[in-house]
Amino acid sequence: MALSAAAIAQAVLLSAQGQGFNGISMPALAAAIGQGTYAWVVVPANLALNGVSTGTVGNGAVSGTLTVIPNVPLVLASMNGAGINGIVSPALATAIALGIATVFTTQAQYQGVSIGVGSGVDASTITTANPVTLAASILASMVSAGVTALPLATGLANGITGQLLGSVGVGVVVGPPGPPGPPGVTTSSVL
Repeated sequence: MALSAAAIAQAVLLSAQGQGFNGISMPALAAAIGQGTYAWVVVPANLALNGVSTGTVGNGAVSGTLTVIPNVPLVLASMNGAGINGIVSPALATAIALGIATVFTTQAQYQGVSIGVGSGVDASTITTANPVTLAASILASMVSAGVTALPLATGLANGITGQLLGSVGVGVVVGPPGPPGPPGVTTSSVL
């Protein structure tokens, strides 16, 4: 299953409800986070993976799934650094960290190309996650949902990108078979 704005929003909202964070603006905020994050994810310059593939010699197509570990202290520190220090900040940071990790782990897929390996396996890592473009995307979605807060968008973007950086993916390389060869290099983006 591919990632979607609705899936991101639902994961954040369910996580927030699990933290007892049920404010009347939470559905609108979750929707804005979902829309902004998804619009950002699908642009390869914003979020990208690099990896190593092994298998037979050639070039092939890479596809795989991600594992994202929740990092509540990082998200909370990012929010605090942007000036979001309210009494509900820990609950919101927990909701964001858990929701984003859950939806990316269960639904995000990546695809790309393998140079040097035509058929085999891939191990990739998120090496690019641009917080500036994510903050702008979340803020634009927040404005359209009637929730406006540049510091909140900035804090969330810094926390989300920090949590995504270094996350790992495991996948396959599909292409024409050849003789066994040395490892190849892969470049991928999230779907």
